[in-house]
Formats: sequence, structure tokens, C-alpha cells
Amino acid sequence: MRSTVLLFLSVSCPLVACAPASSTSSTFSTSTISTNASALNSSTCLEWEESQHGLFQFANTAFLVAYLIPATLSCHILLFRGLMILGCIFWILWATLYQCAYGIGVWGLVFLIICAAHAALLLYNMRLVKLPPELSDLYVELFAPLNVPREVFRSLVSQYCMIETRRRGEVYALENKTPIDRRLSILLKGKMKVTCQGRFLHFIYPNAFIDSVEYRMMETQKGDRSQVSISAMDDCQLVSWSQERLIYFLKTIPFLEVVFASLIGRDITNKIYALKDVTLTSRSMKKISSHPGLYAREVLSIVRRSCIPIQVNNTTTALAPAEEG
Repeated sequence: MRSTVLLFLSVSCPLVACAPASSTSSTFSTSTISTNASALNSSTCLEWEESQHGLFQFANTAFLVAYLIPATLSCHILLFRGLMILGCIFWILWATLYQCAYGIGVWGLVFLIICAAHAALLLYNMRLVKLPPELSDLYVELFAPLNVPREVFRSLVSQYCMIETRRRGEVYALENKTPIDRRLSILLKGKMKVTCQGRFLHFIYPNAFIDSVEYRMMETQKGDRSQVSISAMDDCQLVSWSQERLIYFLKTIPFLEVVFASLIGRDITNKIYALKDVTLTSRSMKKISSHPGLYAREVLSIVRRSCIPIQVNNTTTALAPAEEG
């Protein structure tokens, strides 16, 4: 009997000793669950906070408008940077004055510095570049309508050209003597006369190319001589480029190369129309102007006697000589 009681006590004591440990574990598990539940409740939006201060709204409105600016506007990049700067200022004020979140304020300051630096660079590039007085009219008349930046035009005329003068009666080019691959010139002031075999062809006025036809001929007839004589009717001023240096420079700026091709093509067209007007007013044409058949034959004969062949749309055309009326 006594041994049975001792056996019962030895078996029951561990169970009794383990009881407090089981109770502690249960209590810990319950507290952990309650803690997780409270954390879960705090991370969910049981109640929404009030809207942020107006500075926060202004900042995001400025950002929104900046991203909605269409790229078709001429100064859209500058407007974009300006609105971004405004938004960053509002953002910094909201973060530092009302949220006391200096981390947000520092990042806003970094973005503000970047946008301000980019805007300053844009304004510097858009500044009004000063041009020599004698070249300002040339830029306004020929290059500005084709959206050539002033700084590009200044680099063109400051490094690759010379300003020359021709006195009244002074010769610019001699027929069959002056090479056509030396230079390209634009008349700035005065008036010049173009003749072929002693016969008047047309005048050259300010802001017009002097030797655009020869420049175009040079592409297919390099080393040839000028087929017309060009002389100054008044005291003239002109700007001249070395053809070799000009071609090299234009290769570095394809946009400007297209602009020059357009200007030269238009100048050649104007010379053709001017030559046509002179031809129609000459004495020989007055006699046949009322006979279409004779007029057509006369035009063909003028083309055969042409002095200045040129290429227009892969078709050989000619500037015909005419007598001075």
C-alpha cells in the first residue's frame, strides 16, 4: 500500500509542476494575438484623416499642369520647368512648416535645385544673341523665317565668312575666268549686274545670293569657270564664305544644310523669273509675243543658246541671255 502511494506521488508531481508552464504559454499566446490584432487595426484605414494643407494641394496641382503641357508649344520645356519649380517650393513649405518632415523637405530642395539649374540653362540658350549690325537684316530676312537659332547663325558668320566691299564698277566675277568653286556670297548692300557675252541678264539686290547658280553647278561641274560676269552697279557690301569650309560646316549641322539648300533653290528660282521678265521685255520678244508658235520656237532657241545650265529637279534648265532693253 505504501509503495502504491509513493508511485502515485512520483507520477502526479511532474504533472503538477508542468501546470504553471502551460498556463504561462497560453497567456503569452493570447497576448501575442491581441498585439497582432491591434497592429492590424492600426494599419487599416478605419478613419480617414482630414485633407492636407492647401500648400500640398497647390504643389500637386502645379505638377499636374506641368505634365499636361503639350509638346507642340514652342517653349513647353521652359514652362514645364517653371511649374515644377513652383510645385517644389509649395512642397518644401508644406513639408517643413506643417508636417515637420525634414526628409521630404530635403528631397524637395534637391528637385528644386535640379529644375532651377535646367531652367537657367534654357534661358541662357534662349538669350538674344547679338549680331553685327550689317548682318542683322540678313538674319531677319532670310534665316529667322526658317527658325535658324541666332547662336547658330552667329557661329556661321563669325568663323566661316568675311565681309567684303565692292566699289561702283568693280568686278566680282569674270566670264570664263573666275572659278566657280571658290566662294558663295550674299549681297548685303548695293546692287550688282549680271551679264553674259556682253548682254544684260538681271540685277542682284540686297539679301540675295550673288553666285547661287555657280554654287549649284559646282556639285556636278567642279573646276569649271563662271559663265557670266558680275559687276557692282553701286558701292556694295557682301558676305562671302569659302565653299570648302562652308560645306564642311554644313555637314556638322544637317538642319542648317537643308536651310541653305532651300535658300539657294529659292534664289535660283527668283533669278529664273527675273530673267524671264527681262526676256519678255526685250525688243526681239516684243515682235513675237502675240504668236504662241513663234514664242515657243524662240524659247527653245534661247535654251539652246543658254549660258548658265543648272539642275532643277533632276532636269537640266537654262538661264537664257537677253538683250538690254
